[in-house]
Amino acid sequence: QGIGWAGAPSELEIVEAEIVEIQFYSDMYFTAKTHYNVHRVYRGVTYDEDMDFELLYENVGGHWYICSFSLAK
Repeated sequence: QGIGWAGAPSELEIVEAEIVEIQFYSDMYFTAKTHYNVHRVYRGVTYDEDMDFELLYENVGGHWYICSFSLAK
């Protein structure tokens, strides 16, 4: 898996998105492993891709923000 888009696709649709797992580390941080099925068209070529990410959330002033992310396995 990898993100290697050289430019903006002419079409982009998130077909499916789901949270696979949540892990709390403290009242300030948690991670969410997510899965996405993405349909995109770039330079006339259609791509249907599965992407998995791990998102790190941080509680700032009572609001949760994504402060980092990585591709997940």
